[in-house]
Amino acid sequence: MVPRISVIGDIYVDVVASQLSSLPGWGEDRTVGVIKTILGGSAANTARHMKGINPNLQIALIGSIGNDANGASTVQTLRESGLEDWCETGPASIAPDEVTGSCIVLSGAADRAFVSCNGANGGLYPHKDPDAVKFMKGSSHIHVHGYYNCLGLQTNDFAEFLEDLKKEQPGTTLSLDTQFDAEMTWERENLDRLLRTIDVFLPNETEGREICKKLTGCTADTPCAVINTLRERYPNLSLIVVKSGATGCWVYDSVAQTTTAHPPPAVLEVVDTTGAGDAFNAGFLSTWVANKDWKKSIEVGNKSGGLCVTRLGACDPPLTDKDVL
Repeated sequence: MVPRISVIGDIYVDVVASQLSSLPGWGEDRTVGVIKTILGGSAANTARHMKGINPNLQIALIGSIGNDANGASTVQTLRESGLEDWCETGPASIAPDEVTGSCIVLSGAADRAFVSCNGANGGLYPHKDPDAVKFMKGSSHIHVHGYYNCLGLQTNDFAEFLEDLKKEQPGTTLSLDTQFDAEMTWERENLDRLLRTIDVFLPNETEGREICKKLTGCTADTPCAVINTLRERYPNLSLIVVKSGATGCWVYDSVAQTTTAHPPPAVLEVVDTTGAGDAFNAGFLSTWVANKDWKKSIEVGNKSGGLCVTRLGACDPPLTDKDVL
């Protein structure tokens, strides 16, 4: 049986300026060699990479776009990537009164910055969409990504939907990557409740540290401290994977009760760090949902993230099985 995966979350059209030496100040300018317009959004990047890395998966991107030119190009790109048509408008729902989300990406060799318009992402309420519910209830795994960009994912109704789904389908696994909180508050109505429902949590080090501080009051200033804080508060988590950029990741395995470090493969040249975490998630999840071998999944995740930073853009084109396996 072909595994069916629902990836729920944000879709953006990215305008990417790469290889910046430094960010411009007000009234200043910087020149780069290339500025590209490509499909982005953490959920969209993850879903497209997953399909490329494991073409045998049946993957739907449960996301929302506007009724505009960017939305039309998004539909075309998602279909070309092999993602499922899960609703009557195709591989994404269309919010007729909203614009498609967009993001200006300023990327340097070591880090990146963003300016975003959430647009239709703010109207994504998958638990209220019958087509989305139907696909999710037929899924063996559900991955939530771009949480802080999508208001509908931050409601207690959404957390309750996932709780009920887990009771109805105990074999369905859930994972979460919140992404960065642009509002810098790190707390939402249902975040604590959501973390008590999922099986796999995939923050980066900054996100994990800030979430721990907000939800527990604890200062977790290392990946191990983040993991220790999370596993004590959320014993339901079977795996906690804290991504630490160029140093790789740290993994907590609840079965073995161990925390281990996993360095990434060597990268010859960093071109663009945008989307490295999304590529890691895709490599990890596309392997883990097939065999639940987290060690092999981490290996593929690290390789996927390492390959991503050698390319311009987060997912242009998506990684393939030939790239990472």
